Amino acid sequence: MTRRRLELANTFVVCFSLLSLASLWAQQPNAASAAPALPADVPSHADRYSVTIMGNLAGQQAVWTAPDGTVHMFYQFNDRGRGPKTTSILTLDASGVPVAETVNGNDYLKSPVSEDYSLKAGAAHWKNDSEQGEKTLSAPALYVSINGAPAELGILAHAALANGGKIALLPEGEARVERVGERDLESSGKKKHVVMYAVTGLDFSPTDVWLDDRDKFFAFVNPWSAVIPEGWEKAASSLQTVQDQITQARAADLAGRTWLENWPTIRRTASCSSMPMFSMPSQEGSSKTRT
Repeated sequence: MTRRRLELANTFVVCFSLLSLASLWAQQPNAASAAPALPADVPSHADRYSVTIMGNLAGQQAVWTAPDGTVHMFYQFNDRGRGPKTTSILTLDASGVPVAETVNGNDYLKSPVSEDYSLKAGAAHWKNDSEQGEKTLSAPALYVSINGAPAELGILAHAALANGGKIALLPEGEARVERVGERDLESSGKKKHVVMYAVTGLDFSPTDVWLDDRDKFFAFVNPWSAVIPEGWEKAASSLQTVQDQITQARAADLAGRTWLENWPTIRRTASCSSMPMFSMPSQEGSSKTRT
């Protein structure tokens, strides 16, 4: 896999990976970073999210629909002087798949970023600071931006769910979305039911995202940081607990399937050695002794 393909595979989580490493490097990881002010041009009706680092407010995400129907996403956070500040503008088709997108601003290391994507007459074109390309499409596909806001995960999940649980990615790849958990939350007298989805195809392991009952982005959390609606910050730890439980179960299942899939090789190797033959556990958890 080329360096560029790895870069695209980690698009939606790259900022948070850097953020986690930065938190580990900090001599005082619980020290709060000064959160930048939200720009005055963000409309009051925008959906507003807090970006937290180690439980401390570090920035914001704001999402709103403009009068012309385009979806706007503003995203920023401050991690001791580092941190992105981007504005994304997306045009969605009737099924919720982006047919145009621009991303402008600066990345985590303060380098300027500029991305542009469009789909016209079945031909997709994209250009960013790393590459440019085009592809003729015969099925729905979603452009994976390099510097997009976390809320784009919600758009990806919604588009995939509307397409049978999967969708092609641009420049390449495929994302699959699976419902894996849910949680009932309460904050300041308000209640909300949220659903956890695992997105495979973006990274080497599934990327977890939380949506509300309308398949709208609710939260993205990891042990070091979170993007969650204002007023629901304390719920991040509850969501992280669910993710940890599912991750552990996923790992145990993978280990069991790997054992069973490799059993013929293990059996042949053991048969050819002087070691006594041992029992293979069945899928039901019992064991079958070789005689």
